[in-house]
Amino acid sequence: MMTNMSARAWLVAALSVVGAIASGIALALAWLLWGNPGPPITWRAWEVQTPVVRPGEPVQMIGVLDRDRECIAIVIGVMLDERGEAVLRFPVMTGGYGDVGKGVRTPVSRTAPQVPGRYRYRATILHMCERGQYTSRLPDAAFEVVP
Repeated sequence: MMTNMSARAWLVAALSVVGAIASGIALALAWLLWGNPGPPITWRAWEVQTPVVRPGEPVQMIGVLDRDRECIAIVIGVMLDERGEAVLRFPVMTGGYGDVGKGVRTPVSRTAPQVPGRYRYRATILHMCERGQYTSRLPDAAFEVVP
């Protein structure tokens, strides 16, 4: 039969374990809500400066974004034809550094395909930040290649 002292000790131990578990859950939730700020950019729009180009000419674009902090970034870009097939895959670029603020303008230049037609440039950015890794898929930037 348990004495009052052993029952009290058991209750204190059980409450300590429950308190530790609750503290761990609270810390995890706090980190998810406030410690993990999400992707460092919010993409607003593409401004295609050269919406019509000849084969092999540069397609000049300006990306407009909000950047709340700098993080190392790897940019993976492809050129898609009207069917959505990748006709050009560009070498991986690094980036992620630049002005921090709202409405930041980032120039991008890509070489147009050799075959006339309507195309879209699509990019995915992998961000490596101090508190996590994030992926941003940018909207397509449309342009046309004419003979």
